[in-house]
Amino acid sequence: MTFDEAYIEILANEGGYVNDPKDSGGETYKGIARKHWPKWGGWVLVDMWSNSSAFRDELEKDKVLQQEVADFYRVQYWDQLKCDQLPHEIRLELFDTAINQGKKRAGQFLQRALNLLNRNGKDFADVVVDGKIGNATAGAAMKCKNKKALFVTLNVLQGQRYVEITEANQKNERFFNGWIARRVAL
Repeated sequence: MTFDEAYIEILANEGGYVNDPKDSGGETYKGIARKHWPKWGGWVLVDMWSNSSAFRDELEKDKVLQQEVADFYRVQYWDQLKCDQLPHEIRLELFDTAINQGKKRAGQFLQRALNLLNRNGKDFADVVVDGKIGNATAGAAMKCKNKKALFVTLNVLQGQRYVEITEANQKNERFFNGWIARRVAL
């Protein structure tokens, strides 16, 4: 899976402009939350169109804004996760998890999964679970013999985290079905 292919999948989950007061993410555009990324260059364009009667349509037609979104996902997630150096089978899963649950957590999930699947160090040495995907983690992922089990383990850890988030704060229950349907059942 290439970045372009993964990006199309991600946009299907992230939608367009949303400002749901019940969502702790707050104002977002295509999954980019202003509260977490206030200096993202696309906000200038979103704000520029905010008084338009066709606000959402104008955002979608703005080619500069669309390129800002793509560049953001490539630089902030795909490249930092070293997705091009990881097995094709897990790229989308890791990319999606990082976008929705954070890069560090996604990296930790990958590292934990690799340590569980290395057959007590027979296939490759344990990797440090620090959330940083470096050469050791990428190399271990490529050496992992059971890529399907790696994918499933990542998916299980992602789903487990959604359960924890929901149980910790009942207001998130309204999002749980969507998280499971769109993110865990990829």
